[in-house]
Amino acid sequence: MPSLADLERSYYVDTLGMDGVGKTLNDLRLEFYTNPRGGLKGLERTKFTSGDINPLPDTAGAWAILNQTAPVEPFSVTIDAEIGDRIEVQTNGLIFPHATSKFDLAIIVAGAAERYLSSEAAVPSPDGDPGWYPDNTYLRGKGPKHFDVVADDLEDDTVTVGIAFKGNGANGVFHASSNYPFELVLKNYGVSA
Repeated sequence: MPSLADLERSYYVDTLGMDGVGKTLNDLRLEFYTNPRGGLKGLERTKFTSGDINPLPDTAGAWAILNQTAPVEPFSVTIDAEIGDRIEVQTNGLIFPHATSKFDLAIIVAGAAERYLSSEAAVPSPDGDPGWYPDNTYLRGKGPKHFDVVADDLEDDTVTVGIAFKGNGANGVFHASSNYPFELVLKNYGVSA
């Protein structure tokens, strides 16, 4: 009967087709968890503490990329990627939205939203990401978002994801301070199956 180590090695080499010549089991494990065939190809994380956005901006009814106060740069994270890579986006933060505030995640190219994750299209869902809907009567489920990279998402072999916002300048707070940081995490799992 084969040992557990033999079965694991067989999975990497025979099932996944990894090159096992001259490699230890630990070498194969490391390769598996850092290559597109099975593990994490890349991870980028930013914790924003530049200051709360209070009040939320007036975007005159249009969707815009939400910027930090200082430096005036988007709340965004960039990760190396190529066509076909599966990207996971996670957010963690405290937002006190006004009833007219809408939020979404967007792929940013040349400083503008190329594609919104709520719809996976150039136009977002009418209310943006439903997990950020500004209402206390709905029970919402907010989990990670996923998308597969297409050619139009890439800028210099990277993908940038940021916060898109639509609002009328009414009261509301997007927290991004040392007391209440906002975190944005991108994970690249490599080429999707």
